[in-house]
Amino acid sequence: TKDILGAYGYPETFIREVATLVKRSGRIRSELGDTGMRRMLLNVGPLFDDLLDLYQADCTSTKPGMQEAHQQRAVVFFRRAREVQERDRVASLRPPLDGKDIMRILGLSTGLELGRVTKSLRAHYLQKGPYSAAEAEL
Repeated sequence: TKDILGAYGYPETFIREVATLVKRSGRIRSELGDTGMRRMLLNVGPLFDDLLDLYQADCTSTKPGMQEAHQQRAVVFFRRAREVQERDRVASLRPPLDGKDIMRILGLSTGLELGRVTKSLRAHYLQKGPYSAAEAEL
């Protein structure tokens, strides 16, 4: 891939992107676990949508059932990737105050009350969106 595209004068960045897509397109599997899916997303990066387009277009079978199965695998893979991305995004959201901050501000010690306040703050943060530590203290 690199030699052929290089011979035609394509820019090096384009050649690297195409080589990545070609290399990764054969590794699309709907049964990838979360770790495998994260690895795929990390390896492909911003080329993920292009990878999916390539995979969908790369069905050489003339049998309608095979084409349909190939397209369905692409849909399942895409859905799984988005689910993993969304779970990871939500898990990475952290309120601006941690347990130690809450204990200091409210004069609490570790225990059920701290857990309730922390859970409530996280729910509020997820509902209202990002805000600063100063805003959280209010």
